[in-house]
Amino acid sequence: MASNQTTGGASGGAKSRESVKETVISVIIAFALAFVFRAFVAEAYVIPTGSMAPTLNGQHMRFVSPQTGLDWAVNPWGYPPGDFQNPYGNQGEWAIKSIQPKVPGVPIPGITVHDPVTGGEINDATVRTRAGDRIFVHKYLYALAEPQAWDVVVFKNPTNPDENFIKRLIALPNEEVALADGDVFVRKLPRQADTRALWSQGGWQVRRKPAAVQRAVWQQVFDSSLLPVGFAGVQPWRARASGGASSGGGALATRNSGREFRFDGGGAAELAWDAGATFIKHATYSRSDDHPSDKLRQINDRYWYNETPIVGALRYPVADVRLRMGLALDSGTDASKLELTATVLARGHEFRALMVGGKVTLGMRAAQVGPSAGGSAGATEPAWRELLDRAVPLPPVVGGTTADIEFWHVDQTLQLWVDHQLVAYAGYDWSPAERLVNATEPEIFSKIEAGGMVSGNVLSNPLIYKPVGVRWTIAGPAATLRRVGLDRDLYYTPAAYTSGPMARTPAAATSPLAPLALGPDQFFCCGDNSPASSDGRLWPSVSPWVAAELDPTLSVVPRELMLGKAFFVYWPSHGGKAFPVPDFGRMRFIY
Repeated sequence: MASNQTTGGASGGAKSRESVKETVISVIIAFALAFVFRAFVAEAYVIPTGSMAPTLNGQHMRFVSPQTGLDWAVNPWGYPPGDFQNPYGNQGEWAIKSIQPKVPGVPIPGITVHDPVTGGEINDATVRTRAGDRIFVHKYLYALAEPQAWDVVVFKNPTNPDENFIKRLIALPNEEVALADGDVFVRKLPRQADTRALWSQGGWQVRRKPAAVQRAVWQQVFDSSLLPVGFAGVQPWRARASGGASSGGGALATRNSGREFRFDGGGAAELAWDAGATFIKHATYSRSDDHPSDKLRQINDRYWYNETPIVGALRYPVADVRLRMGLALDSGTDASKLELTATVLARGHEFRALMVGGKVTLGMRAAQVGPSAGGSAGATEPAWRELLDRAVPLPPVVGGTTADIEFWHVDQTLQLWVDHQLVAYAGYDWSPAERLVNATEPEIFSKIEAGGMVSGNVLSNPLIYKPVGVRWTIAGPAATLRRVGLDRDLYYTPAAYTSGPMARTPAAATSPLAPLALGPDQFFCCGDNSPASSDGRLWPSVSPWVAAELDPTLSVVPRELMLGKAFFVYWPSHGGKAFPVPDFGRMRFIY
């Protein structure tokens, strides 16, 4: 018995030592695999700032409207002096202590922002800073395949390679790039001698986004379904008789507190966007120089993420928009008699999707101007240019059900979507020069030349761009229009350097005076939050190490600094540093 016990004890000790050895080896292998995975496969990153908002959130404040239920992110207001990476934790308390002394006689209720739907003020004296999104990045991908346009990429900052940046890749090696009226244009032709005429030369194409990317970057301007009871008066859609004359609602009238529109059938009626309606009054931080683009319902590049106590900002009209609605025909009606038109008025043109007789056509024409534009007797309207060579059948819109209809005017395309299926698609091809002439005025290039290279960027004045209008027209059977909404696309803003040796010269690729051509291993990246992004347009210098060892070219990302493609938000921004609670509903793939 004793011998058995002794033998058993020795065997147990050997097994124990073996078990410890195996455990240590397993741990070492696990660490090795983790390091290999981190180095070559995928790595986690935290988004520190809002340059990619609202696609990806950096550190931010979050607000929820008590009237509409909408929640949205806003960039922090308060930072310690000289430190724009670590905002104060309690933003509301900071605002009370820091802003009130600078605005004598005005009580500061903490942070004040505005509801994106109603424009009403929301005050919060206790709002805290939330952490940024945490993301996974494919690191091996670009060793196997070339980066693609519109990828969200992580790279080493060429001005400071100790920093990691995350931006959207908008131009590729061996491409020339132009940012005109908010869109990206590229060409692969070799540069010709006259660099001042670059944007009017041949070979340019607008860079169009894949549908998945486009859906990810639409930014809501308005949705009628979010209007609360008692707020019908802030509804920006106006019912009018067809032709534009006010009808007091006529055959098309609001109901359900402005959340829906009822069409009683018969002759045509219009639902037009009222860009002149008052939206934000800035009651707390009022200033005498408030500009209409900051307080009216104009369709522009407003970012709710960027709202600060500094008001009066000028904003750029955005013509790349999506009109959408839920169309519900009454039961028993003849859907084949439906006539529905979506129209965007922008860049001196009208763009439309015409749905009639169960078919759709896409077209454009020069906008009518002058006294005859209102439809006076004897006026000759410009002819429509049909962009499709034939009418395309529509999916059946059945009475008693609701069909989701979307009209996209984006990246110089017209698209009609029904129940999330692409029904009709057509494009028009303007060069950057044609785009600017149509979006501003025929003399714009003479003014650019007159401004020269050291007087800022003529194109960065939003007032030179034509305003945008949208409308729906409906005729035929009775119907209800629900969830009538409007969204706008990314808009890459032109700018000028404000300091350094490049001061008062146009930002890279934002003017024909500042052309940008990429070499075989160079990339160009910009942030989705274009007005508040430190990106390739305005990098003032190149790190001495990067310039000496890799590439001295300003504004570009050398291939060696590309780290990978961001693909998933695995830990969305959470509610505070002391007790992080992730928002699992915002876990998502990145497009």
